[in-house]
Amino acid sequence: MIAIDKELSSKLANMSFVCTLLVVFIHCQSGGVDFISHFLRRYIPGAFLPMAVPAFFLISGFLLAGSFEQHWWYCRALRKRVSTLLVPYAILNLIYWPLKWAVHTIAIRHFGADAETMGLTWRTPFEILGFPFFHGPAIGPLWYITTLMYFVMISPALCRVISKSRLSAVSTVVLLIIIFAAWRCVCRMVEIPLCVRRFLYFGFSLWGVIFFALGIAFRIWWGGYMPSKGYLWMISCVGVFSALLMEKHGLCNDNVFFIAPTVLCIIGLFAIVPQGRWPSWLTSSSFALFALHVPFLYFFEAMLKLVHCHQFVFTGLGLISEYIFCVVMIIVFINSMRKICPKVVNVCFGGR
Repeated sequence: MIAIDKELSSKLANMSFVCTLLVVFIHCQSGGVDFISHFLRRYIPGAFLPMAVPAFFLISGFLLAGSFEQHWWYCRALRKRVSTLLVPYAILNLIYWPLKWAVHTIAIRHFGADAETMGLTWRTPFEILGFPFFHGPAIGPLWYITTLMYFVMISPALCRVISKSRLSAVSTVVLLIIIFAAWRCVCRMVEIPLCVRRFLYFGFSLWGVIFFALGIAFRIWWGGYMPSKGYLWMISCVGVFSALLMEKHGLCNDNVFFIAPTVLCIIGLFAIVPQGRWPSWLTSSSFALFALHVPFLYFFEAMLKLVHCHQFVFTGLGLISEYIFCVVMIIVFINSMRKICPKVVNVCFGGR
């Protein structure tokens, strides 16, 4: 099993930050009224975004596999993920939903917004947190956290099977791909209840577990060998070209065909991202940026509608400006809050 040294740790941190930037980009205002906006929204996400969340799952599996040989590792892993994942998940969703409800209600009552008021019932707290499973969490991207918790729960079985031999590792990944492909075929032929389909997206992601298992396999069986930079650049180009081709033919990230190009793109990104550690105030903001960008964009776009400037974000310049403004403001906010109230930030963001 490969050990994680400072260089590898910094590379993984840098890589996570880049993937977070990709996730933020796709959640900026959709649509487009000019060529630049259309190009940025269609081809940049189509080429690069499909690797962002799979890369998170792969990195998580890679890191978790390092503790597999330790005594009582499973109990420690669960306890750590509760404090670093579930606690922030609950706090951030419970804070965001009432604020969103207030803005939504004010917009309807005072500005004539064309939407219905979000009602409050006894089920509201459960719906805020993503339960029952036909609801996503209040902060949409945080479905990743609940999914990762499911993967951590089944990680002993995955680690035990994958660690037996290289053939066992390959067989496990292939079996997971077959299960995912079979599920996609069933969905096309049979009317699956919405709650089941939502659970396998917001809960136990069938495509996500493939990359989680790949991360475990890489950690256990990868000897640290890296091909030359020429080969790695070629791998990256093949991955990006394949992703663009799939985007053109409408094969998005819920299709089995996206797995191979995504793996190639992740390998290419791993090779391209520099080893030297980027500033800690930058890379340590990754989780906050991932968790807060949707609430920030919601309130920012609501403010633009209030002053009748929301059409600006549909232009290429508006999209770029909104994206940069979102990233910069969240990084400034989280680093300022760390200095003002570090303990609160530590609890709300799981010590990240």
